[in-house]
Amino acid sequence: MLLSEDTNGNPINDSDDETITADQNPSIILVKSALPTIYSTLGEEVEYTFVVTNTGNVTLSNVEVNDPLFGLTFGPITLAPNSSQTYTHTYTVTQTALDTGSVYNVASVTSEDTNGNPVTDSDDETITANQNPSVELVKSALPTTYSTLGEEVEYTFVVTNTGNVTLSNVEVNDPLFGLTFGPITLAPNSSQTYTHTYTVTQMALDTGSVYNVANVTSEDTNGNPINDSDDETITANQNPSVELVKSALPTTYSTLGEEVEYTFVVTNTGNVTLTNIEVNDPLFGLTFGPITLAPNSSQTYTHTYTVTQMALDTGSVYNVASVTSEDTNGNPINDSDDETITTNQNPSVELVKAALPTTYSTLGEEVEYTFVVTNTGNVTLSNVEVNDPLFGLTFGPIPWLPTAAKPMNDHANRILC
Repeated sequence: MLLSEDTNGNPINDSDDETITADQNPSIILVKSALPTIYSTLGEEVEYTFVVTNTGNVTLSNVEVNDPLFGLTFGPITLAPNSSQTYTHTYTVTQTALDTGSVYNVASVTSEDTNGNPVTDSDDETITANQNPSVELVKSALPTTYSTLGEEVEYTFVVTNTGNVTLSNVEVNDPLFGLTFGPITLAPNSSQTYTHTYTVTQMALDTGSVYNVANVTSEDTNGNPINDSDDETITANQNPSVELVKSALPTTYSTLGEEVEYTFVVTNTGNVTLTNIEVNDPLFGLTFGPITLAPNSSQTYTHTYTVTQMALDTGSVYNVASVTSEDTNGNPINDSDDETITTNQNPSVELVKAALPTTYSTLGEEVEYTFVVTNTGNVTLSNVEVNDPLFGLTFGPIPWLPTAAKPMNDHANRILC
């Protein structure tokens, strides 16, 4: 507006208008970042930062930042050109984030310029998991030693997810027992326990131990195989033992040619199988076997012995039988037993003296005397002598078997009276 006065002091005025226009450039930028960008632990914290900046030349209103993954909304606020606003969010790592291997999310900012027009931007961020899939199998047994057929041993199989990602199709296998447990799914740091009752077999006792390997198979979230195995050995308290019992019936004898029945019973009194079992009686020249005997089993042998004169004369028959065998380790396992049968000895002798003729009438006539000595007992007699003091006769000494009669006429047995 122009103001002036003429020479008379009257106002002399005038005006004119002009319009200049702005070159408006509304613009906004959202920058999203995370620290750290790699995670490996359930519950680990990641700090997200959202920086929204008015990069235009006009003021922006109703500025809001949204992150639908986290369910976040910041604002609304008003931002002058070249000004910024920073927001933060602490994210706690979930098992899903570890299993999937990454967290990807997109945040967006919305606003309005001075003309009510929308001004927007977005930014994404990906953080990645340091996946460490791992599984562990621990196999144990109780008790760890055994000694009895049919004894029960409790096996325990504990499978643990020792990694940081979920494992699927987890199966535990023990081919020796024909066991398969599963499949199951295991979260990190979780375990599953299985048990199996094993009944001790004779083979387990004979071999001295039971060794077996169990294994676990599984898959991580990427389908990769994650496996482990564990072995366990339980050992036998082996107690190899054999017993021989020898008996006779009857246990006394009195007659030449009498029969005595001997019985030999060999028993595996240990807990392992015995092989090459032989029973020997050197007096009778006997050998029975070889055979194999399982624990608690027996084998009986018999032998008929015919009484000899020597057995009657000595008064008894003593003999030792022995058994030899081998355990499952080839060690000798032996035993012996003796038996004595005794004689009912009945020593007896008889002398019969006779003369022919029994009458005489003439000087110089001969009379034949006969002396018959008989062993009427059941044992041999020695130093047998016949004496007749009238005639000054002595016959013998000679040995005399039982029931033997011997006329004593081999010497001077004819006398003149």
